[in-house]
Amino acid sequence: CGDAGGNPAAIPALIEAGLRDLSVVPAQLAMAKAAIADVSI
Repeated sequence: CGDAGGNPAAIPALIEAGLRDLSVVPAQLAMAKAAIADVSI
């Protein structure tokens, strides 16, 4: 998913598209985890 995995606005769309593995730079990990926690599937 490239840099989209670290974009909190893109994470819900990626998960809804069926992606279950995202690549995230360490500096964005906490933000990505919080965005993932907010997604309801």
